[in-house]
Amino acid sequence: MDFMTRQALIDGPALIAEGDVLIGRHETEGPRTAIMAHPPRTESDLSFAEWVDAIGSAERAIKVDV
Repeated sequence: MDFMTRQALIDGPALIAEGDVLIGRHETEGPRTAIMAHPPRTESDLSFAEWVDAIGSAERAIKVDV
């Protein structure tokens, strides 16, 4: 997880995190899976699973647009 993502998800003051989830590629050659991205993107460096793990460690509520 890059610094900006960590700062926003874990170290920031917000009580709720909102994210857009798409089915796409987390790795260029990887299988299609749940990723954090906003259309029209179809690739992301942050998977949904990584995002949920980060939010859980920060004890935040989440809102997910699928």
